[in-house]
Amino acid sequence: MDSFEDTSLREYVVNGIEIIGGGRIQVIADGWGTLVLPHQSFDNVLRVKTEQWYNDTNKLTGQITSIHLKSYNWYNNDYKSSLLKIDSQAVSSPTFNNNSVSISYLSEEITTSIAGNDILQPNSSIFYHSPNLYVLGNSDFPQQAEFRLYSLLGKLVHKATLPVKSQERAEIQLPDWISRGVYIGTLETESGSIVQSINITP
Repeated sequence: MDSFEDTSLREYVVNGIEIIGGGRIQVIADGWGTLVLPHQSFDNVLRVKTEQWYNDTNKLTGQITSIHLKSYNWYNNDYKSSLLKIDSQAVSSPTFNNNSVSISYLSEEITTSIAGNDILQPNSSIFYHSPNLYVLGNSDFPQQAEFRLYSLLGKLVHKATLPVKSQERAEIQLPDWISRGVYIGTLETESGSIVQSINITP
């Protein structure tokens, strides 16, 4: 597969404090095949991985902050934008540490983005409380709904039908074999749908 590497220097100001730093970037086309998303499959898809490493120095305090950015993008010839994009960021310093992941993918020719636990339909949510998932409904809930849980690669790992209930909270029992990690959950009802990232923890 094709690859590209380069180095960079940068200098910027945050709240009046000068920051200088440098790092390197690596881009590699590392996969080819079929991409399966919750609502559609795509053939002849190329995956491109981009990684960036930076060490930035606070010129006032001398504190060094390390930043690692990783991005996976899936492309084919039919769309100008990526079909699926997964971004991660890891920031480490003596006083601050943060890790985050964001996911966006093409859904029925509309690009839908989710980050952290952002909810795409107001007043409805899916949340995890060990060992099961729970759905909180909006004013139109409860009603029968179809729930599906996908891996970040678009593989269906679990599905369930939520029956009509009198309460606004429904429980989804997960199989014991589902491992911890970040998943994509979809909930489809007559009044609309929810697409949300779900972090399964021990």
